[in-house]
Amino acid sequence: MLDRQIAANGQTVTLKHNGVPYTMRAFVRGYTPREIGNGIEQGDSKVVLLPTELTAAGFPADQVPERLDTMVVSGRARNVEYANPVELGDTVVRYDLLVRG
Repeated sequence: MLDRQIAANGQTVTLKHNGVPYTMRAFVRGYTPREIGNGIEQGDSKVVLLPTELTAAGFPADQVPERLDTMVVSGRARNVEYANPVELGDTVVRYDLLVRG
């Protein structure tokens, strides 16, 4: 279901990991004023990536998005501050990234 939502409503982003660019669809949104604090700054964005999108883009199966990867969103290069895997049972169903810059 999340795959269909990102296909229909997501946007194209490019994740640069270990110097290699991977283009895929993702949800990108800013943080609300109530969410700012505890390491989240004004201008930061939350990016939701799906494992299926990573695989389709050719992202290495034995690696995960990580801090200091670069993400291009709407033509603007930004830094990944963290990538939090979200699991259902023992399966990662998405990665929530905080991007800055």
